[in-house]
Amino acid sequence: MTSQDGRNAEDGRVEQLEAEVSRLRRILANVPNNIVHVSRGGEILDVNFFSLGFDPARILGGNVFDFVPPDQHESLRGAIDRAVLTQEVQTFTVDGAVSPSGVRDYLSRAAPIIEHGEVVSIVLVATDVTELRRTMRELDESRTRLQLALAASRLGIWTFTPHEGTGTWDEVAREVIGGKPGELPSSDIVMGRVHPEDREAVSAAIGAAMVSGIYGPIEHRFVADDGRVRWVEASGMVQHDAQGRPRLVGGVKDITEQRALEARLLEAQKLESIGRLAGGIAHDFNNLLTAVLSNLGTVIEDPGSLAARPLLEEIREAAERSAALTSQLLAFARRQVIEPKVVDPNALVGRLEALLRRVLGPRVRLTSVLRAAGRVRVDPTQLEQVLLNLATNARDAMVEGGDLTITAADLELGVGVHPTGLPPGRYVNLSVHDSGPGIPAEALEHIFEPFFSTREGGTGLGLATCHGIVVQAGGHIAAHSQLGAGARFEIYLPAVDAEPTVVEPSRLRAGAVEGARVLVVEDEPLVRRVIERTLVRGGHHVTTASSPAEAIALVDGGLTYDLLVTDLMLPEMTGQQLAALLTPRVPARTLFISGYTEAALGDANGVLPEGVAFLQKPFVPAGLLAAIGGLLDRRG
Repeated sequence: MTSQDGRNAEDGRVEQLEAEVSRLRRILANVPNNIVHVSRGGEILDVNFFSLGFDPARILGGNVFDFVPPDQHESLRGAIDRAVLTQEVQTFTVDGAVSPSGVRDYLSRAAPIIEHGEVVSIVLVATDVTELRRTMRELDESRTRLQLALAASRLGIWTFTPHEGTGTWDEVAREVIGGKPGELPSSDIVMGRVHPEDREAVSAAIGAAMVSGIYGPIEHRFVADDGRVRWVEASGMVQHDAQGRPRLVGGVKDITEQRALEARLLEAQKLESIGRLAGGIAHDFNNLLTAVLSNLGTVIEDPGSLAARPLLEEIREAAERSAALTSQLLAFARRQVIEPKVVDPNALVGRLEALLRRVLGPRVRLTSVLRAAGRVRVDPTQLEQVLLNLATNARDAMVEGGDLTITAADLELGVGVHPTGLPPGRYVNLSVHDSGPGIPAEALEHIFEPFFSTREGGTGLGLATCHGIVVQAGGHIAAHSQLGAGARFEIYLPAVDAEPTVVEPSRLRAGAVEGARVLVVEDEPLVRRVIERTLVRGGHHVTTASSPAEAIALVDGGLTYDLLVTDLMLPEMTGQQLAALLTPRVPARTLFISGYTEAALGDANGVLPEGVAFLQKPFVPAGLLAAIGGLLDRRG
């Protein structure tokens, strides 16, 4: 080969190398990474491209540290030094300037260039991860928000892989299921805590999910190691891994309190329905008893009935006991008219102690712990009846004697779901606790239902009456018991900021006034005739009407009267509406009578408005004359 051929060959290789270098530079210029060749001291020897805004003359020959924020120098210097020392690629992060006005996040690598076993320079490769990090930060924020939302809702997240029998749970799910700290879930651990009565349903739901891809929703119980039973709601869906194997992913939520609230709501609705029925029966029965008792009183006072008087007295006793039963029914149904007063619960229990000791007898030791500072608004007579009923029940349960403790204390209910279902606020808690044999669990859930009794011969109205009285006062009563550990009844009444009411004794002479003109409006004929006879015998002038329309017609015809006696529950309108219609035309006092109020007096709780005169059926002639005499006496 000639020298010319040699030169041509050499020129060809040079051109080939230059073309290769040009191709590599084009590749490097289009790589989305910054590639900088620097000396061990950081002097920039070469760069694959120049960012907009930077002077190439300033970059080449400049120092890489001039383009990195000062607080990043230590990280960069450490990476270069480690690359020199170890002769291996080092990875580090750095915030660098990519334009005169911008700073970006980079994941960087320092790769040593080795010649003759020694590092002579460094290639820095910086990958822009700004958007990736922003996305990751957004994901972290989203995950944090999700975790907060899950924590707030108390929704636990779990997974279960059936073919392995293993799974995972977060902290909330572990607590709900009853797992131990640090414990990993498995089929045995989770299914072992499912309530025995629910395991078949849970297994069936898992099997159905393998077919449908959806687990639940299903409600069932878990039993913790300490024996606590919790209701949960669980649901999920099936996912498949790369090999097509299924895995359940879902959530679980503790609904124990929700179930308790639903049970209390159903119980309240059931008691309300029974109460309406009982109230309706009592209303009709009281009308009949009014006629029976009033006519009996008239017959017994007749000298001609002397021979039959013992039998008549027995009939009256039976009627009065029937009246007492209807009174209890009305109390349970919350249909009684009440006159609440501000009461010091400590003083009320203190006044009742002497009577309670006589009722309890010598075998039952009574202890009172009275430390309530709050006052309550309640009908004091009714509250005394509640405590007497509870004390009597405790005495009957403790056949061989025992201890009865009555406690009065203040209670503050915070925000949240409380077992009583009461709203947050201040309450007075009255507790009646005995040391008797306790109440069976199957009886405890029916304890406040009317005609349910655990005692032979009991009417089953005592605790039903207590329930009605407490609820009508805006409170709550609950029973707690375990066999062999006695029974405890807890009464919660709203506390009020007021001084106890001072009740002045009445100075009226009932029935002293005679000769009044009385308009009687009553739709029940038996009761209407009884009232008419009683008032005529009492020296009054009586006009009767069987309906509001008849009464209005009498007034339109010119009738005047001093007193209106009207039943509250009338056809066409209530007695209160009739009185409001008639009183402006014939100013007179009004006496309302009824077997129950059904809020006809304008208060849903049966509270008697101030200044309103009311007589509860059944009544006897003396009671009716006393009420009318008092009203006419007050009129002056």
